[in-house]
Amino acid sequence: QGTDNRSLVATGPGSVAQNASFRIRLGYDDPSMVAGTQRWGYVLIKSGASATGAALMPVTLKRTGSTFEPFALANGAGRPVTLPTGTKHERLYFDVPPHATAVQFATSDSSGNVDLYVARVASPTGPAIAAAPADANNPALRAFTASGNETLTVSGGNLAPGRWYVVPVNNSGVTASATVTATVTAQGARPGFLSGQYVNTARDGHGIFVDFAGPQGAPDQWVTVWYTYLEDNTPTWYYSQGASPTAAGIWKAELFRVTWDGDSTHAVDVGDVIITETGTQAMTFNFNLDGRSGFEPMLRAGGGTCPSFNAANLDVSGHWYSPDLPGFGYTYLATGGSNPQEVFIPYVYDGSGFPRWLYGQKDFASANNSFNLQWFSGFSPLAARVGLTGTAAGTGTRTLATNNVTNMSVSSTFGGALVGTWAQNLAVSQLSQRKNCL
Repeated sequence: QGTDNRSLVATGPGSVAQNASFRIRLGYDDPSMVAGTQRWGYVLIKSGASATGAALMPVTLKRTGSTFEPFALANGAGRPVTLPTGTKHERLYFDVPPHATAVQFATSDSSGNVDLYVARVASPTGPAIAAAPADANNPALRAFTASGNETLTVSGGNLAPGRWYVVPVNNSGVTASATVTATVTAQGARPGFLSGQYVNTARDGHGIFVDFAGPQGAPDQWVTVWYTYLEDNTPTWYYSQGASPTAAGIWKAELFRVTWDGDSTHAVDVGDVIITETGTQAMTFNFNLDGRSGFEPMLRAGGGTCPSFNAANLDVSGHWYSPDLPGFGYTYLATGGSNPQEVFIPYVYDGSGFPRWLYGQKDFASANNSFNLQWFSGFSPLAARVGLTGTAAGTGTRTLATNNVTNMSVSSTFGGALVGTWAQNLAVSQLSQRKNCL
Protein backbone atom coordinates (compact mmCIF):
# COMPACT_ATOMS: atom_id res chain seq x y z
CA GLN A 1 0.00 0.00 0.00
CA GLY A 2 2.69 2.45 -1.03
CA THR A 3 2.18 6.10 -1.82
CA ASP A 4 1.39 6.97 -5.44
CA ASN A 5 4.17 8.71 -7.33
CA ARG A 6 5.04 9.47 -10.91
CA SER A 7 7.57 6.63 -11.27
CA LEU A 8 4.65 4.30 -12.14
CA VAL A 9 1.27 5.69 -13.17
CA ALA A 10 -1.84 3.76 -14.17
CA THR A 11 -4.83 5.35 -15.88
CA GLY A 12 -7.90 3.76 -17.39
CA PRO A 13 -11.60 4.33 -17.97
CA GLY A 14 -13.76 6.02 -15.37
CA SER A 15 -16.64 3.59 -15.78
CA VAL A 16 -16.68 -0.08 -16.84
CA ALA A 17 -19.70 -2.35 -17.27
CA GLN A 18 -19.81 -5.47 -15.13
CA ASN A 19 -17.69 -8.32 -16.58
CA ALA A 20 -16.47 -6.09 -19.40
CA SER A 21 -12.82 -6.06 -20.43
CA PHE A 22 -10.94 -2.76 -20.37
CA ARG A 23 -7.49 -1.40 -21.07
CA ILE A 24 -5.13 0.22 -18.60
CA ARG A 25 -2.37 2.62 -19.66
CA LEU A 26 0.87 2.28 -17.69
CA GLY A 27 3.42 5.05 -17.80
CA TYR A 28 6.72 4.96 -15.95
CA ASP A 29 9.38 7.59 -15.37
CA ASP A 30 12.35 6.32 -13.38
CA PRO A 31 15.69 7.76 -14.57
CA SER A 32 17.57 5.38 -12.25
CA MET A 33 16.45 2.39 -14.35
CA VAL A 34 19.58 1.54 -16.31
CA ALA A 35 19.92 -1.57 -18.47
CA GLY A 36 19.47 -4.79 -16.52
CA THR A 37 17.54 -3.28 -13.59
CA GLN A 38 14.03 -4.23 -12.50
CA ARG A 39 11.20 -2.55 -10.62
CA TRP A 40 8.15 -4.10 -9.01
CA GLY A 41 4.84 -2.39 -8.33
CA TYR A 42 1.09 -2.86 -8.21
CA VAL A 43 -1.90 -1.41 -9.99
CA LEU A 44 -4.79 -1.03 -7.56
CA ILE A 45 -8.29 -1.43 -9.01
CA LYS A 46 -11.41 -0.49 -7.02
CA SER A 47 -15.10 -0.44 -7.83
CA GLY A 48 -15.34 3.20 -6.75
CA ALA A 49 -13.42 6.02 -5.14
CA SER A 50 -14.73 5.17 -1.66
CA ALA A 51 -14.78 1.37 -2.09
CA THR A 52 -12.83 -0.70 0.41
CA GLY A 53 -12.47 -3.85 -1.68
CA ALA A 54 -9.73 -3.78 -4.27
CA ALA A 55 -7.72 -5.92 -6.65
CA LEU A 56 -3.95 -5.64 -6.67
CA MET A 57 -2.37 -6.47 -10.02
CA PRO A 58 1.41 -6.98 -9.83
CA VAL A 59 3.58 -5.23 -12.40
CA THR A 60 7.22 -6.04 -13.18
CA LEU A 61 9.36 -3.78 -15.36
CA LYS A 62 12.73 -4.91 -16.63
CA ARG A 63 14.93 -2.46 -18.47
CA THR A 64 16.77 -3.96 -21.44
CA GLY A 65 17.57 -0.78 -23.38
CA SER A 66 20.52 1.52 -22.72
CA THR A 67 19.37 4.76 -24.38
CA PHE A 68 18.33 7.88 -22.47
CA GLU A 69 14.82 9.26 -22.82
CA PRO A 70 14.33 13.00 -23.52
CA PHE A 71 13.19 15.20 -20.65
CA ALA A 72 12.19 18.88 -20.62
CA LEU A 73 13.80 20.75 -17.72
CA ALA A 74 11.79 23.40 -15.90
CA ASN A 75 13.36 26.52 -14.43
CA GLY A 76 15.09 25.63 -11.17
CA ALA A 77 13.65 22.09 -11.00
CA GLY A 78 16.27 19.36 -10.63
CA ARG A 79 16.19 16.17 -12.69
CA PRO A 80 17.92 13.08 -11.26
CA VAL A 81 19.99 11.03 -13.70
CA THR A 82 21.87 7.74 -13.44
CA LEU A 83 24.77 7.25 -15.86
CA PRO A 84 26.62 3.98 -16.43
CA THR A 85 30.35 4.48 -16.70
CA GLY A 86 31.53 6.29 -19.82
CA THR A 87 28.03 7.50 -20.84
CA LYS A 88 26.38 10.90 -21.23
CA HIS A 89 22.74 11.99 -21.26
CA GLU A 90 22.23 13.86 -24.54
CA ARG A 91 18.49 14.55 -24.32
CA LEU A 92 18.01 16.82 -21.31
CA TYR A 93 17.00 20.23 -22.62
CA PHE A 94 15.98 23.68 -21.42
CA ASP A 95 14.37 26.52 -23.38
CA VAL A 96 15.96 29.89 -22.61
CA PRO A 97 13.55 32.83 -23.08
CA PRO A 98 14.66 35.95 -25.03
CA HIS A 99 14.65 38.14 -21.91
CA ALA A 100 17.05 35.90 -19.94
CA THR A 101 20.51 37.43 -19.51
CA ALA A 102 22.16 34.68 -17.45
CA VAL A 103 21.45 30.98 -16.90
CA GLN A 104 23.15 28.66 -14.43
CA PHE A 105 23.54 25.00 -15.35
CA ALA A 106 24.58 22.64 -12.59
CA THR A 107 25.02 19.10 -11.38
CA SER A 108 24.58 18.36 -7.68
CA ASP A 109 24.31 15.45 -5.25
CA SER A 110 26.74 13.56 -7.50
CA SER A 111 27.87 10.09 -6.44
CA GLY A 112 30.94 10.32 -8.67
CA ASN A 113 32.80 12.57 -11.09
CA VAL A 114 29.94 13.76 -13.31
CA ASP A 115 31.06 16.53 -15.66
CA LEU A 116 28.86 18.89 -17.66
CA TYR A 117 28.65 20.66 -20.98
CA VAL A 118 25.89 22.67 -22.67
CA ALA A 119 25.10 23.23 -26.34
CA ARG A 120 22.58 25.43 -28.13
CA VAL A 121 20.42 24.57 -31.14
CA ALA A 122 19.00 27.69 -32.76
CA SER A 123 16.12 26.05 -34.68
CA PRO A 124 15.26 22.63 -33.23
CA THR A 125 12.91 20.33 -35.08
CA GLY A 126 10.11 18.49 -33.34
CA PRO A 127 7.95 17.39 -31.77
CA ALA A 128 10.41 14.59 -30.91
CA ILE A 129 13.68 15.58 -29.25
CA ALA A 130 16.90 14.93 -31.15
CA ALA A 131 20.25 14.26 -29.45
CA ALA A 132 22.44 17.16 -28.33
CA PRO A 133 25.30 18.42 -30.47
CA ALA A 134 28.77 17.17 -29.59
CA ASP A 135 30.86 18.93 -26.97
CA ALA A 136 32.44 21.96 -28.66
CA ASN A 137 35.27 22.02 -26.09
CA ASN A 138 34.48 25.67 -25.41
CA PRO A 139 35.63 26.59 -21.86
CA ALA A 140 32.65 28.95 -21.50
CA LEU A 141 30.19 26.10 -22.19
CA ARG A 142 31.71 23.21 -20.22
CA ALA A 143 32.61 22.34 -16.63
CA PHE A 144 35.00 19.40 -16.36
CA THR A 145 36.67 19.30 -12.95
CA ALA A 146 37.62 16.66 -10.42
CA SER A 147 34.42 17.44 -8.49
CA GLY A 148 31.15 15.72 -9.27
CA ASN A 149 29.19 18.88 -8.53
CA GLU A 150 29.66 21.26 -11.45
CA THR A 151 28.34 24.81 -11.88
CA LEU A 152 28.39 26.67 -15.17
CA THR A 153 26.90 30.14 -15.69
CA VAL A 154 26.36 31.26 -19.27
CA SER A 155 25.74 34.96 -19.91
CA GLY A 156 26.55 37.89 -22.17
CA GLY A 157 27.63 37.02 -25.69
CA ASN A 158 27.70 33.31 -24.89
CA LEU A 159 23.97 33.20 -24.12
CA ALA A 160 21.28 33.33 -26.79
CA PRO A 161 17.62 32.35 -26.52
CA GLY A 162 16.38 29.00 -27.72
CA ARG A 163 17.03 25.31 -27.10
CA TRP A 164 19.91 24.52 -24.74
CA TYR A 165 20.95 20.95 -24.09
CA VAL A 166 22.38 20.19 -20.66
CA VAL A 167 24.65 17.15 -20.99
CA PRO A 168 26.00 15.38 -17.90
CA VAL A 169 29.00 13.13 -18.65
CA ASN A 170 30.12 10.27 -16.40
CA ASN A 171 33.89 10.14 -16.23
CA SER A 172 34.01 8.45 -12.82
CA GLY A 173 34.76 4.91 -13.99
CA VAL A 174 31.67 3.51 -12.23
CA THR A 175 27.94 4.03 -12.49
CA ALA A 176 27.16 7.48 -11.06
CA SER A 177 24.09 9.51 -10.25
CA ALA A 178 23.53 13.27 -10.09
CA THR A 179 20.82 15.92 -10.21
CA VAL A 180 20.84 18.27 -13.21
CA THR A 181 19.39 21.78 -12.94
CA ALA A 182 18.97 24.80 -15.23
CA THR A 183 18.03 28.12 -13.63
CA VAL A 184 17.55 31.61 -15.07
CA THR A 185 19.55 33.81 -12.71
CA ALA A 186 19.15 37.19 -14.43
CA GLN A 187 16.58 38.57 -16.84
CA GLY A 188 15.20 41.69 -18.38
CA ALA A 189 11.53 42.62 -18.71
CA ARG A 190 9.09 39.89 -19.72
CA PRO A 191 7.29 40.42 -23.05
CA GLY A 192 3.76 40.93 -21.64
CA PHE A 193 2.44 37.50 -22.58
CA LEU A 194 -1.26 37.35 -23.53
CA SER A 195 -3.73 34.63 -22.63
CA GLY A 196 -5.67 32.86 -25.38
CA GLN A 197 -5.47 29.95 -27.81
CA TYR A 198 -1.98 28.87 -28.91
CA VAL A 199 -1.26 26.60 -31.87
CA ASN A 200 1.61 25.41 -34.02
CA THR A 201 0.51 26.47 -37.50
CA ALA A 202 2.72 23.75 -39.04
CA ARG A 203 0.83 21.11 -37.00
CA ASP A 204 -2.62 22.64 -36.67
CA GLY A 205 -5.45 20.55 -35.28
CA HIS A 206 -4.32 20.57 -31.67
CA GLY A 207 -3.22 23.28 -29.26
CA ILE A 208 -3.45 24.72 -25.78
CA PHE A 209 -5.69 27.33 -24.22
CA VAL A 210 -3.92 29.51 -21.65
CA ASP A 211 -6.18 31.47 -19.30
CA PHE A 212 -5.31 33.72 -16.39
CA ALA A 213 -7.20 33.43 -13.11
CA GLY A 214 -7.32 35.34 -9.84
CA PRO A 215 -7.80 39.08 -9.23
CA GLN A 216 -8.62 40.97 -12.41
CA GLY A 217 -5.50 42.76 -13.64
CA ALA A 218 -3.25 40.85 -11.22
CA PRO A 219 -3.60 37.15 -12.03
CA ASP A 220 -1.99 34.78 -9.57
CA GLN A 221 -2.91 31.55 -11.40
CA TRP A 222 -2.70 30.15 -14.90
CA VAL A 223 -5.19 27.55 -16.12
CA THR A 224 -4.53 25.52 -19.27
CA VAL A 225 -6.39 22.91 -21.27
CA TRP A 226 -4.34 21.03 -23.85
CA TYR A 227 -6.60 19.56 -26.52
CA THR A 228 -4.89 16.78 -28.44
CA TYR A 229 -5.25 13.08 -29.39
CA LEU A 230 -4.38 9.62 -28.13
CA GLU A 231 -2.31 7.10 -30.10
CA ASP A 232 -5.51 5.68 -31.61
CA ASN A 233 -6.16 9.19 -33.06
CA THR A 234 -9.23 9.84 -30.88
CA PRO A 235 -9.49 13.22 -29.08
CA THR A 236 -8.48 13.77 -25.47
CA TRP A 237 -7.57 16.68 -23.22
CA TYR A 238 -5.29 17.40 -20.24
CA TYR A 239 -5.76 19.99 -17.51
CA SER A 240 -3.18 22.05 -15.62
CA GLN A 241 -3.35 24.85 -13.08
CA GLY A 242 -0.59 26.58 -11.14
CA ALA A 243 0.85 29.82 -9.84
CA SER A 244 1.65 32.49 -12.41
CA PRO A 245 5.25 32.47 -13.65
CA THR A 246 7.97 34.42 -11.91
CA ALA A 247 10.14 37.05 -13.59
CA ALA A 248 11.86 34.29 -15.59
CA GLY A 249 8.69 33.94 -17.70
CA ILE A 250 8.67 30.13 -17.54
CA TRP A 251 5.54 28.36 -16.28
CA LYS A 252 5.50 24.76 -15.07
CA ALA A 253 2.48 22.85 -13.82
CA GLU A 254 1.43 19.26 -13.29
CA LEU A 255 -0.42 17.66 -16.20
CA PHE A 256 -3.58 15.77 -15.24
CA ARG A 257 -5.52 13.08 -17.07
CA VAL A 258 -9.09 13.24 -15.76
CA THR A 259 -11.75 10.51 -15.95
CA TRP A 260 -15.44 10.51 -15.05
CA ASP A 261 -17.22 7.78 -13.07
CA GLY A 262 -20.73 9.03 -13.83
CA ASP A 263 -20.94 11.46 -10.91
CA SER A 264 -17.48 12.87 -10.30
CA THR A 265 -13.92 12.98 -11.61
CA HIS A 266 -10.68 11.20 -10.83
CA ALA A 267 -7.52 13.10 -11.77
CA VAL A 268 -4.09 11.48 -12.13
CA ASP A 269 -0.79 13.34 -12.43
CA VAL A 270 0.73 12.03 -15.68
CA GLY A 271 3.43 14.60 -16.35
CA ASP A 272 4.33 18.27 -16.68
CA VAL A 273 3.55 21.14 -19.00
CA ILE A 274 6.22 23.84 -19.37
CA ILE A 275 5.48 27.11 -21.17
CA THR A 276 8.37 29.45 -22.01
CA GLU A 277 7.31 32.94 -23.06
CA THR A 278 9.13 33.92 -26.25
CA GLY A 279 7.04 36.98 -27.16
CA THR A 280 3.81 38.80 -26.42
CA GLN A 281 1.91 36.18 -28.41
CA ALA A 282 4.47 33.38 -28.76
CA MET A 283 5.66 30.49 -26.64
CA THR A 284 7.58 27.26 -26.61
CA PHE A 285 5.33 24.50 -25.30
CA ASN A 286 7.10 21.53 -23.71
CA PHE A 287 5.55 18.43 -22.21
CA ASN A 288 6.61 15.41 -20.20
CA LEU A 289 3.70 12.97 -20.58
CA ASP A 290 3.50 9.27 -19.67
CA GLY A 291 7.30 9.11 -19.47
CA ARG A 292 7.83 10.71 -22.90
CA SER A 293 8.74 14.29 -23.81
CA GLY A 294 8.34 16.66 -26.75
CA PHE A 295 7.78 20.27 -27.73
CA GLU A 296 5.94 22.62 -30.06
CA PRO A 297 6.62 26.28 -30.94
CA MET A 298 3.23 27.98 -30.70
CA LEU A 299 1.65 31.29 -31.65
CA ARG A 300 -1.53 32.93 -30.40
CA ALA A 301 -4.53 32.41 -32.66
CA GLY A 302 -7.60 34.60 -32.93
CA GLY A 303 -8.14 37.32 -30.40
CA GLY A 304 -9.07 40.84 -31.42
CA THR A 305 -12.11 42.94 -30.64
CA CYS A 306 -15.17 41.79 -28.75
CA PRO A 307 -18.50 41.37 -30.50
CA SER A 308 -21.28 43.80 -29.72
CA PHE A 309 -24.21 42.63 -27.59
CA ASN A 310 -26.97 44.93 -26.33
CA ALA A 311 -24.96 47.91 -27.61
CA ALA A 312 -21.91 47.02 -25.50
CA ASN A 313 -18.75 44.95 -25.80
CA LEU A 314 -19.28 41.27 -24.93
CA ASP A 315 -16.06 40.31 -23.13
CA VAL A 316 -16.69 36.63 -22.33
CA SER A 317 -13.92 34.65 -24.03
CA GLY A 318 -12.21 32.21 -21.68
CA HIS A 319 -12.76 29.09 -19.59
CA TRP A 320 -16.22 28.32 -18.17
CA TYR A 321 -17.44 25.62 -15.78
CA SER A 322 -20.55 24.55 -13.86
CA PRO A 323 -20.16 25.20 -10.08
CA ASP A 324 -22.99 22.76 -9.31
CA LEU A 325 -21.14 19.89 -11.03
CA PRO A 326 -17.41 20.55 -11.45
CA GLY A 327 -15.10 18.27 -13.39
CA PHE A 328 -15.87 19.33 -16.95
CA GLY A 329 -15.93 22.71 -18.69
CA TYR A 330 -15.92 24.79 -21.82
CA THR A 331 -13.72 27.11 -23.80
CA TYR A 332 -15.87 29.85 -25.31
CA LEU A 333 -14.44 32.41 -27.72
CA ALA A 334 -16.47 35.35 -29.03
CA THR A 335 -14.76 37.78 -31.41
CA GLY A 336 -15.97 40.86 -33.28
CA GLY A 337 -14.69 42.78 -36.27
CA SER A 338 -15.88 42.45 -39.85
CA ASN A 339 -16.59 38.73 -39.47
CA PRO A 340 -17.65 38.12 -35.84
CA GLN A 341 -17.31 34.48 -34.79
CA GLU A 342 -17.97 32.30 -31.78
CA VAL A 343 -16.24 29.02 -30.94
CA PHE A 344 -17.60 26.53 -28.42
CA ILE A 345 -15.36 23.70 -27.16
CA PRO A 346 -16.80 21.43 -24.45
CA TYR A 347 -14.40 19.25 -22.42
CA VAL A 348 -16.54 16.24 -21.61
CA TYR A 349 -16.40 12.43 -21.25
CA ASP A 350 -17.50 9.50 -23.40
CA GLY A 351 -19.45 6.43 -22.28
CA SER A 352 -16.35 4.94 -20.63
CA GLY A 353 -15.52 8.13 -18.78
CA PHE A 354 -12.53 9.02 -20.96
CA PRO A 355 -11.87 12.75 -21.46
CA ARG A 356 -12.97 13.95 -24.92
CA TRP A 357 -13.35 17.36 -26.52
CA LEU A 358 -15.95 18.56 -29.01
CA TYR A 359 -15.88 21.52 -31.35
CA GLY A 360 -18.49 23.95 -32.64
CA GLN A 361 -18.09 27.21 -34.55
CA LYS A 362 -20.49 29.66 -36.20
CA ASP A 363 -20.98 33.28 -37.11
CA PHE A 364 -21.70 35.32 -34.00
CA ALA A 365 -25.42 35.88 -33.64
CA SER A 366 -26.71 36.63 -30.16
CA ALA A 367 -30.18 35.30 -30.95
CA ASN A 368 -28.82 31.97 -32.20
CA ASN A 369 -27.50 30.08 -29.19
CA SER A 370 -27.07 26.64 -30.77
CA PHE A 371 -23.90 24.97 -32.15
CA ASN A 372 -23.52 21.83 -34.21
CA LEU A 373 -20.75 19.82 -32.56
CA GLN A 374 -18.16 17.40 -33.95
CA TRP A 375 -15.38 15.29 -32.53
CA PHE A 376 -12.17 15.05 -34.53
CA SER A 377 -9.72 12.26 -35.30
CA GLY A 378 -6.17 13.59 -35.34
CA PHE A 379 -2.57 12.84 -34.32
CA SER A 380 -0.93 12.12 -30.97
CA PRO A 381 1.63 14.57 -29.52
CA LEU A 382 4.75 12.82 -30.86
CA ALA A 383 3.25 11.55 -34.13
CA ALA A 384 3.45 13.10 -37.58
CA ARG A 385 0.59 15.38 -38.46
CA VAL A 386 -2.35 13.83 -40.32
CA GLY A 387 -5.44 15.46 -41.72
CA LEU A 388 -8.38 15.79 -39.35
CA THR A 389 -11.61 13.86 -39.79
CA GLY A 390 -14.76 15.18 -38.17
CA THR A 391 -17.72 13.14 -36.91
CA ALA A 392 -21.06 14.70 -35.94
CA ALA A 393 -21.56 14.65 -32.15
CA GLY A 394 -24.81 16.44 -31.31
CA THR A 395 -25.44 20.03 -30.30
CA GLY A 396 -24.46 22.57 -27.67
CA THR A 397 -25.88 25.88 -26.47
CA ARG A 398 -24.84 29.01 -24.65
CA THR A 399 -27.11 31.65 -23.13
CA LEU A 400 -25.90 35.26 -23.08
CA ALA A 401 -26.65 38.06 -20.65
CA THR A 402 -25.11 41.51 -20.29
CA ASN A 403 -21.37 40.88 -20.62
CA ASN A 404 -21.86 37.35 -19.33
CA VAL A 405 -22.76 33.75 -20.16
CA THR A 406 -25.32 32.31 -17.78
CA ASN A 407 -25.87 28.75 -19.04
CA MET A 408 -24.22 26.16 -21.29
CA SER A 409 -25.40 22.76 -22.43
CA VAL A 410 -24.27 19.75 -24.45
CA SER A 411 -26.40 16.97 -25.82
CA SER A 412 -24.01 14.58 -27.52
CA THR A 413 -24.16 11.06 -28.89
CA PHE A 414 -20.70 9.89 -29.83
CA GLY A 415 -20.29 7.93 -33.04
CA GLY A 416 -17.57 6.20 -34.98
CA ALA A 417 -14.70 5.08 -32.76
CA LEU A 418 -16.28 6.72 -29.68
CA VAL A 419 -19.20 5.35 -27.71
CA GLY A 420 -21.76 6.65 -25.24
CA THR A 421 -23.50 9.95 -24.64
CA TRP A 422 -22.96 13.17 -22.71
CA ALA A 423 -25.83 15.43 -21.68
CA GLN A 424 -25.57 18.38 -19.28
CA ASN A 425 -27.53 21.64 -19.09
CA LEU A 426 -26.35 23.82 -16.20
CA ALA A 427 -25.63 27.36 -15.09
CA VAL A 428 -22.00 28.36 -15.62
CA SER A 429 -19.41 30.73 -14.17
CA GLN A 430 -16.21 32.00 -15.71
CA LEU A 431 -13.08 30.53 -14.15
CA SER A 432 -10.68 32.74 -16.08
CA GLN A 433 -10.21 36.48 -16.12
CA ARG A 434 -11.78 38.71 -18.72
CA LYS A 435 -9.48 39.33 -21.67
CA ASN A 436 -10.42 42.99 -22.19
CA CYS A 437 -11.09 42.12 -25.84
CA LEU A 438 -7.45 41.31 -26.64
